[in-house]
Amino acid sequence: MTDIAYWKTFLAVYAFCWGAIWGSFLNVVIWRLPRGKSLSHPPSHCPVCSTPIRPWDNVPIFAWLIWLRGKCRACGTSIPVRYPAIELLTGLLGLALWLHVSADTLAVQPLQVIAIPYFFHFFFMTALVSITFIDLDIGIIPNRLTTPFTVWGLLGALMWPKTGVWMGYFPSVDIVDAAIGVVVGWGVVLAIYFGYRLLTGKEGMGLGDGALLGMIGANLGWQSLLFVMMFASFQGLLYAFSAAGFESWQRRRGVNTTVLWRGVWKDEYWKSVDGSETHGYVGPAAAQNSPVGVSLNGDAVDGPVGVAPEGESDDRAADVSPSSGTSDVTGEDDEEAFMKMGIPFGPFLALAALEYIFVGRAFMQWVTAGALP
Repeated sequence: MTDIAYWKTFLAVYAFCWGAIWGSFLNVVIWRLPRGKSLSHPPSHCPVCSTPIRPWDNVPIFAWLIWLRGKCRACGTSIPVRYPAIELLTGLLGLALWLHVSADTLAVQPLQVIAIPYFFHFFFMTALVSITFIDLDIGIIPNRLTTPFTVWGLLGALMWPKTGVWMGYFPSVDIVDAAIGVVVGWGVVLAIYFGYRLLTGKEGMGLGDGALLGMIGANLGWQSLLFVMMFASFQGLLYAFSAAGFESWQRRRGVNTTVLWRGVWKDEYWKSVDGSETHGYVGPAAAQNSPVGVSLNGDAVDGPVGVAPEGESDDRAADVSPSSGTSDVTGEDDEEAFMKMGIPFGPFLALAALEYIFVGRAFMQWVTAGALP
């Protein structure tokens, strides 16, 4: 193995491990941050027996999979598969981002030059992952994530030069691109929010989506927003139609599958494999399942890909309601059931932003015949 091949392999493995370690921390953020809890105290523990989690039981993925086997070492409480899944997801994102940023430049660019865009956009990606699962859990997009990472994007656009590896790697935006991205991102959501409310008297999109889209615009530039909105809407509707169609088919067979398809973000979905309750286990990442009904602590409620319940406002916890996507719709016709689906839009915005990092600019340049910078 040549020296460059060795370093490519080593750095790829390092990027995956780096991402998985941060994924363990994200499990803490996802549970504690929207509830106003400390991210460092108390240390990881089992909520059933209160036994502290040993350091070697905090090893991402492998601790759950090999030596814990999905159970608390002390009392045997089930640890949901969600936690190693988030660690694996973040590890894979860390690896994919490294391969994307380094590409063929590792042999010709200093490592520290390549590391700048990698770390800058890696932490942006961790914010997207955290926001996704918080939104799926309790239907809010925390301002304590969107605000600092909007500033993060603006500072990065202001500080990092568009030379060297930055010329070949995208997203690479200047401060003007980023500032316009914030304004346009917020503007699009505000226009939809007030326009839909004016026409129907209901809220069809939460203001949390505006904060998220503004954050995306700050980090990826205004050029990303058309792609993000287009792909987020398409994927959200595809999910909604698929879920409604599958559930309609299952109901005709006498099977209720609302928990699986429209409640993927609820505690019931993250039961252990044997079907037992998880009881909010604070597993290797010091996280636990989210209960119903929490204070927003000033955070914006996300909106659904569908019709929001009449009278829903941004000053309450939006979790379980007749249109939150978890109610039993047996007896309703398919059209009525579909219109009552309340699917958070934030995860689809975050997914589209991740897609844009890897393929979005090339796609938009192809669509616009190179007209979009």
